Amino acid sequence: MIPQDTIEQVRQATDILQILGQYVRLKKRGRDFWALCPFHQEKPPSFKVSPDKQFYHCFGCGKGGNVFTFLMEHESMSFAEAVRFLAAKANITIRETGTDQRRDETERLNYAHEVAVEYYHKLLFEKRYAVVLDGYLTDKRGISRESIELFKLGLSGETWDGLLKYASRKDLKPEELVQAGLALKSEQKGTFFDRFRQRLMIPIFNLSQRPIAFGGRTLKKGEPAKYVNSPETPLYNKSAVLYGLNFSRDPIRQANCAYVVEGYFDLISLYQHGIKNVVASSGTAFTAQQARLLARFAEDVYLFFDADSAGERAALRSVEFLFDAGLEVKILVAPPGDDPDTLVRRLGPDGVDELRTKALPYLDFRIRESERFQSGLVVREKLARELAALASKIADPARRGMFLDTVSDKLGVSVARLQAAAPAPPTAEAGVATTRIKPREIELLSLMLHNPGRIDDIILALSAGDFESRRLGRIFDAMATQYRQFGTIDAGRLVDTFQGDESLAVITELAARDWPADEIDLLAGEVLGAFVESKRKARAAELMAAFRKARDEGNEAEAQRLFLELRTIHGTGADTDDET
Repeated sequence: MIPQDTIEQVRQATDILQILGQYVRLKKRGRDFWALCPFHQEKPPSFKVSPDKQFYHCFGCGKGGNVFTFLMEHESMSFAEAVRFLAAKANITIRETGTDQRRDETERLNYAHEVAVEYYHKLLFEKRYAVVLDGYLTDKRGISRESIELFKLGLSGETWDGLLKYASRKDLKPEELVQAGLALKSEQKGTFFDRFRQRLMIPIFNLSQRPIAFGGRTLKKGEPAKYVNSPETPLYNKSAVLYGLNFSRDPIRQANCAYVVEGYFDLISLYQHGIKNVVASSGTAFTAQQARLLARFAEDVYLFFDADSAGERAALRSVEFLFDAGLEVKILVAPPGDDPDTLVRRLGPDGVDELRTKALPYLDFRIRESERFQSGLVVREKLARELAALASKIADPARRGMFLDTVSDKLGVSVARLQAAAPAPPTAEAGVATTRIKPREIELLSLMLHNPGRIDDIILALSAGDFESRRLGRIFDAMATQYRQFGTIDAGRLVDTFQGDESLAVITELAARDWPADEIDLLAGEVLGAFVESKRKARAAELMAAFRKARDEGNEAEAQRLFLELRTIHGTGADTDDET
């Protein structure tokens, strides 16, 4: 286990802006920063990051937490792994306690991939495989040694158990390699063997620069599958990963645009030639998750493919997700006989830049393509229906409206007719965590976080049982406990207390609320007063009901006791005249 004081040291040494800024485009607004939420599809941004309180909260989907929570949610790390990851960045040494310090399942899977990268990379440089390193990568593909090292390219050999044997010396079991998608088990014989053989190995990294999967290109002639990729694992969800984004994230953010290419080597070649704002779709259709991922770093996307490629067709089929994510989409098509890889090697980055100046907005490209072989009313009607259907899949009403206006101008079809031709648009996503909770209870807890001067009064006046919401009662209890222990209430510590609990989103919403600094003490007093008065009235109602019951049953002693308590609550005398 990691000692609590070490966790606190890591938290204090970590700037949440610096970490989250690697995943989303943050824009300052007042004292806080805002971005498009990385956990759901939205426009405009409702994801708030507070540098003062070191937490984040999305007002759209309710997700929230601290820097540990973010890495756990976004990178599928365990809590311990998130702490270790941030400790390494801050040069903090972790001395763990307890007898069992083995990595948990996620960490073991990460370790397995790191060992595989090491093994494949070493194998590539063995003399017996010089034909692959020098003949194929260097001479044929033009890949430099620097790029080979940067992208950690490797080679899987012809043996059936090369990785298995190497990994066993690194304390990895065959079953762990199977779970990581790096090995297979024979159902008939019960033996294990490597998943990848005689393939050029391209590691796929997450945004934390850790390998999570591989793409393997065959080196055998006549092999039916040119590429074999890792299966989905607890680390790797192919729908949520874009190859190369770990390398190109900062260049994309700086350029505010991204090239999207089809293959691994298209990306490597462009990156090597200085065009670093590039990601690869790996020949598959874009998903909504990938589009949202890209939208965190750029506003413009250039789909860059060779003419009539499978990657181009796949990307065009999924352009709806790019539009829905708020991206401006333009199309680049390499000249006949070229692809992005060969083009940049033949003409250099200037040739790619010249092609970019001729890029067509998606609508212009689609209209041009639809009229290449035939024209007329039928073709235009079909295209209008296609684009109207595309518009219907854009969830944001403003963006959907602008898209329809543009289609209307280009096709000469009224917006009303386009809307009539389209299916109903999707409903907006909802989910603020506190919609079913009394506002006064939320306000009081939020003011406790924002106004330390009133905490003593609130803790003395109330208890967890005074909250109608059990969830808020638990949060109040945790806040009171933290205050008694540390003398302050810190949202980051509260988040750690409720890791994996539904209350987490409520806590970050409490902390995300803004209160006017010059009125906060007065507001806290008013809300506390109203809360106490509500509590008094509720208690008085309970006592009155009990008083009536005792009197009706002839229990004079109990009725007298309840009457005296009622007088104490009212401060003067209990109004029971209607009952006498």
